[in-house]
Amino acid sequence: NPWLPSGPGRHGLMQLGFGRDLELLQDGDRQHVFVGTGSCFNYCGEYSIKRVEPLTKAEWDTLPLPLKIAYVEMTIVKDPALAGENPTVQDVFARYEAGELRLPCVQLTCVAFDMAFYEDMVAENR
Repeated sequence: NPWLPSGPGRHGLMQLGFGRDLELLQDGDRQHVFVGTGSCFNYCGEYSIKRVEPLTKAEWDTLPLPLKIAYVEMTIVKDPALAGENPTVQDVFARYEAGELRLPCVQLTCVAFDMAFYEDMVAENR
């Protein structure tokens, strides 16, 4: 997810899944955000959630191919709008490339950095 916050206190965007995943983050929700890969994650702070427009075609075009394929595969499995169509990866990929499908997103705005929360995590992982 290339637009996640790049560090503590930084703002960002996060693409969402489909179906029930869309219900997870709503306008006004506040969440602690961790960014990383594998087993290494960094605490970025507490963030306010705001629904924003789905990714534009121009934004989609900036994603690396492996990430695009991962989103296409997730779309096939989780998007209820595709139920019954039995689309192929190539079909869904072409629809994203044409701008017919767009990934839902939320804006992440840092509103606090909970130092006590952070220090507790550090102490637990020594």
